[in-house]
This record gives sequence, structure tokens and C-alpha cells, in this order.
Amino acid sequence: DGAEAFARAATACSMDPAALIFEAPWGLERLSLGDTVIGERGSSHLQSAVAARAALATAAADQLCNCLDDAVLGSLRARQARMPSGLEVFGLALDDALATEMRNMARVRLE
Repeated sequence: DGAEAFARAATACSMDPAALIFEAPWGLERLSLGDTVIGERGSSHLQSAVAARAALATAAADQLCNCLDDAVLGSLRARQARMPSGLEVFGLALDDALATEMRNMARVRLE
């Protein structure tokens, strides 16, 4: 199922500890699935991916906010590391309120 493949791709980074310290790509950030028919199983997998990525974004924000090592922060700037992002799925109602809040709070803290 295509939705399950998208969900696996979006959550793969959440199992890589290097993603938390901005040393691994985060993969998919936005999916536009308007006018797409997704089964219940695929929808469930995508919802789980949205929640997992929101949790990862929050953990990365926590890690960065608590980092006191100027060398690490300098390395991120030098590498022009992108701000991590949660997963947003457009065209389907998948976000729950908690995942949306976590993703938005992480974005604000990382800016």
C-alpha cells in the first residue's frame, strides 16, 4: 500500500539517533494527498508517522535548547543544517490536536 510506504519513509529517521543531533536527514516533511483514496490501514500508518515525527521534532528541539556546547552549535551553523520538521499531510484529516501542537511548538522553539 502506498500510504504505508510513505509512512515508513517518514518515520525511518525517528529510529536513527543521528537525526536527533542533526547528522542524518529527516526525509519526508510534506505529503499532498488531496483527492487520494487511502484505506483505513494506510490512514492509520500515516497518523502514526505524523505523531512519531512530531515527537522527534520535539526531542530535537529539546536537545538543541539544552545544548551548551558552542562547538556543536557552530557545526550546525557551518553545515547550514536545516531545521527539523514534523510530517504534515495535506488533503487528509490525519493530525490529532496533540501532534499538531507538538509539531508547532518544536517549530517555534527551533526558530
